[in-house]
Amino acid sequence: MDERPVRFRSVMALALILAASACAQLQPARAERSEVADPPITERGLYRLPTDETWCGEYCDLGRHYVHIDATDLFADKLDVRATPDPAAPVIDQLAMGEWIRATRSELHTRQRGVVRRAGDGYEVGDVVFQIIGFADWNYWLWRRGELRMFEADRCEEDCPEEPPREGLWIEYSGADDQELWMYVEREDGQLSGWLLNPHFPSIERAIRNCEALDISPLCRVVRSRGEPLPATFPAPRPFRDCDADCPSMVWIPGQSFAVSQYEVTNAQWHACVVARACNGDASNPPDANDARRPVNYRTGRDAQAYVQWLTRVTGHRYRLLTASEWGLAAFPGGRRQNYYWGNEAPVCEPGARNGAAFAGCGPVSARLPVGSFQPNAFGLYDMLGNATEWAEEGAILGGDIGVDAESLGGRIAGDPEHDVAGLRVARER
Repeated sequence: MDERPVRFRSVMALALILAASACAQLQPARAERSEVADPPITERGLYRLPTDETWCGEYCDLGRHYVHIDATDLFADKLDVRATPDPAAPVIDQLAMGEWIRATRSELHTRQRGVVRRAGDGYEVGDVVFQIIGFADWNYWLWRRGELRMFEADRCEEDCPEEPPREGLWIEYSGADDQELWMYVEREDGQLSGWLLNPHFPSIERAIRNCEALDISPLCRVVRSRGEPLPATFPAPRPFRDCDADCPSMVWIPGQSFAVSQYEVTNAQWHACVVARACNGDASNPPDANDARRPVNYRTGRDAQAYVQWLTRVTGHRYRLLTASEWGLAAFPGGRRQNYYWGNEAPVCEPGARNGAAFAGCGPVSARLPVGSFQPNAFGLYDMLGNATEWAEEGAILGGDIGVDAESLGGRIAGDPEHDVAGLRVARER
């Protein structure tokens, strides 16, 4: 008699016994929990999850936004707005670059459905979860029974283990790792717009942070025009000089290791360097009273370096030009949240005005105003915008002068220290 069927049945019986024993010890995956209800399913077979700012923060912030065409959309100049959150839905509107909208609600569509196969971190075997990838630190969110919870996980890019760890939460996922973030938006005038797929626009706060202090591009100017003023206050400035009136009046910048001259270097202060034969100029021709307090101008970058080197020798302290980033910190206390250090009000030429600046609306380029003609910024610095441009340590020319329009104040242009000319402001290290 052929004994192979008997042997086969014996092997199967032994396997079943061993499997049953293992299951009893290892607490196998049981049936999915009956009280768990899947979220609604879209017509395309994706799970529709509720979303809010809890899990995606500034990336899907419900509030005002400006439309930004991302680098992935190089061949698009507008964003399609659809009637329903479905890529095949009719396009009912389009949003142009720089347009302002308000997001009112959002939905996440995903195929990432998982079942807990090993309990841990508060999850039970059989729990149904839906994974929502995070945006920082490789954290992600799990949707379970109508609730979102952040789960911190170590993700490996290389040298990943072939087998899962023996302890801790383990989830078995099914479905492709596809996700669609839909946002329902309205135009600022209240006109209904529709649904955007995977929108590429940051919140105002994030957009402001993304604009460098010296960036005066149209987009950054529009972003700052919607920004709120900085609520912080700063200590009252305490000016000092390292020598007599020939030295600039200096103030320390809070939280920094350098001081900045309250005013742009004047013709009178420059003449003192000329008399000492350290700077270019005619020592026998001092400025008259009308010009003495006007900012020195038409100086090359090499001239500016000669002046700070002279101040260093005279005072025994290290003087230098500001770097471009230091200049931005000094010009806009607390950061450039709005277009001017006083806010978003257009500049004026009225002496003593809080929003005053010497720009193109004040007269010809040759008519630079005496330094300190308007109110200072919160650090006690005057004329950080306009009047005379100022050399930076890197050779850039900063701030704008009396010849630029209001939109160009606070910008930066490339300079040639050998041939270009500008004014200057100085820094002093502790």
